[in-house]
Amino acid sequence: MNNFLNQTINNITIQREATLNDNLNEAELQNDYVVNGELPETNSKLINEIEIEYLERGYDIQYLIDNFSAILSVAQQCPYAGGNAVIRARVWISMINDSIEYNDNAVCLQSGIYRLGVDITSEKINDEIIIQPNPAGDYITVITKSISSENCKIEIINNLNQVVLAKQLTCNNQEKIDVSKINQGLYAVKIILNNGITKIQKLIIAR
Repeated sequence: MNNFLNQTINNITIQREATLNDNLNEAELQNDYVVNGELPETNSKLINEIEIEYLERGYDIQYLIDNFSAILSVAQQCPYAGGNAVIRARVWISMINDSIEYNDNAVCLQSGIYRLGVDITSEKINDEIIIQPNPAGDYITVITKSISSENCKIEIINNLNQVVLAKQLTCNNQEKIDVSKINQGLYAVKIILNNGITKIQKLIIAR
């Protein structure tokens, strides 16, 4: 019985690895078709190449560290100009350094993009996000402090850039969040304040 069970587990593992390899090969092929042009496409091609290599190396964090400068150059761009790859890059950065903050209002203004009703010159960056405990088990407590924002949105993102939990929060408050259905591992926690500031922190779930 044990031999049969072990063989079944082994077969499933082999099938999973084969599927993953096929998916990565297909992703590489599609990425090669991307022709550098506009900034979002250029960013996506770069981040795709890094993500594919990271997965092929078996989630080797050292590969992200070796490419930190390239990833950071995308992460610091205005997401409205740089595209979805900017947020993806910020997830990778958070796995290496979770103390980096992004002021999208100021950066986007430099790119000629601005939001009506936001006074960039008077904005004070004195926002704080605290996540306890970290490493976490089945629950985390998120404490948000913001002098210029009332609403916050939290997203927990895995290392495949998939949002596994999203929730609206009230700033200047603390809220207990159930993460018991999220698998153990390393995650990026993205907090979006309605004043345009995005903060990303690292979260480890271990039970």
